[in-house]
Amino acid sequence: MLNKGDIVRESIWTAGRLGWVTSKHVQQQPTNTEATAQLNQQFYKDPACIPALFEIIATSPNQSVRQLAAVELRKRVSQSEGKLWRSLSLEIRQQVKSKILETILQEQIAIVRHSTARVIAAIASWEMVQNAWPELMGFVTQATGSPTAAHREVGIYVMYSVLETVIEGIKQQTPSLFTMFSGLIKDPESAQVRITTVQALGVLAQYIEPEDKQDTKTFQALVPQILAVVNETCVANNEPAARDGFDVIETLLILETPLLSKSIPALVEFCLSIGANKD
Repeated sequence: MLNKGDIVRESIWTAGRLGWVTSKHVQQQPTNTEATAQLNQQFYKDPACIPALFEIIATSPNQSVRQLAAVELRKRVSQSEGKLWRSLSLEIRQQVKSKILETILQEQIAIVRHSTARVIAAIASWEMVQNAWPELMGFVTQATGSPTAAHREVGIYVMYSVLETVIEGIKQQTPSLFTMFSGLIKDPESAQVRITTVQALGVLAQYIEPEDKQDTKTFQALVPQILAVVNETCVANNEPAARDGFDVIETLLILETPLLSKSIPALVEFCLSIGANKD
């Protein structure tokens, strides 16, 4: 295992080299086999690639390079049961966890924010199991409660990504998540916050068992608002968001837990109104 000094020195060198090769990779797509081979053989087997890739996300002026670095960083954190991530010192891991939360709030490009959120979720899949990242839920709570719509969008997308990735410990968070989502699904400013909240509820629904009576009741009370948000996407002709919304409704229909049982008449009326819309 590399020590702190080794990691810091190698990360500085690797970040520079990795940034250059990543830029070459982006510029040469789709004929970028040489750059891809360099990345796979020289960089991505080394734990130092993790802080180096993060440095690229945080500092590169090139949107495509930041995006590629985020995609690759998620892969490196996730691969081989987190082998590279676990090889880093505790201090380096803590620095990455702290700085990536700052970086995602500063990112202006949605696709890069989303890829960075996936990195956060990948890190959380290892760290939350060990109760080693208590700051993450505090960050989500603060971001989703921000007066700035862009920060709320970041917060809910991070939470959605974490729900899709992390299994252990989620059920204990259900009451606080319901409180968070019941406010965000009615966000007065951002349609993106509302539809991402619907997606997050679709994932949370899969954690609710038939015997979880209170959670079932709480979720059922949110179904009319879920339908309202999906209807908004249809009225706005926002096809990607509408597809996401209908995917959630389909998920709720196939679950064993009767989350839609109290809203069947409203669901039927909703489907008929959508079907009757010729626009």
